[in-house]
Parts: sequence; structure tokens; C-alpha cells
Amino acid sequence: MSIRIYENKVFSLGYYQKPHGVVDLAEHGLMDKADYILFDLLLHFENRYTKEPNSWFFCSDVDLCKTRLISQKTLKPAKEELEALGLIEYEKGHSHKATKYRIMIPAKRYYKNSVPRKIT
Repeated sequence: MSIRIYENKVFSLGYYQKPHGVVDLAEHGLMDKADYILFDLLLHFENRYTKEPNSWFFCSDVDLCKTRLISQKTLKPAKEELEALGLIEYEKGHSHKATKYRIMIPAKRYYKNSVPRKIT
């Protein structure tokens, strides 16, 4: 996959870098390990399934747990914590439909060095 960088922006087919400042949330005790891992996984799946930041995408709990980085037991509290921090929105799926997610970081935060804040 080729990536071309123009004036602090990353362009290619569906890839954009991790927002700066996410590690700062963990350093300041606002995220625990499970929250950070889930957020990182959701960014990965967002990159895989969408072409623009802040787009809705579907990802099942099975796909998240298949990575063996997060368990079913820690998944639900991590989702709720990320939603409380204002980093994601999600609509719970049901037996025949995957959960619908959206990363709630403004696109400019993918390129600036700033901590994500809750969007009001």
C-alpha cells in the first residue's frame, strides 16, 4: 500500500494514521489497558472498512475477540468507557447483525498533536 503525504495529511485507499494524543489519555489515567486496546482495534477496523474518518462501520464482537487482544468479558466495559470519554459511538447489534461503530474524533485531530476531547 502506498501512502503519499501532503501537508500533514495522509492519503491512500482507506488508511489514515492513529490520532495523536490517544496515548496521553492512558498516561493520564483516563483510559485503562482494555480501553486502549479496543480503541486501537476499532481504528484498525475503521481503516479496513471505511475510506474517511468518522464514518460508520460494522464490526462484530467475534471479530474483535478473534484477535485475542481483548476478551468478551472486558469488551462491554471498554465500549462503555470509550463512549463515556466521547471517543466512539456505537449501536449494539443483535444475533444476525454486527455492532455499528463510529470513531468520534474530528478529522483534523488525526493530523494535529492534541488530546482527543469529548465532543459536545
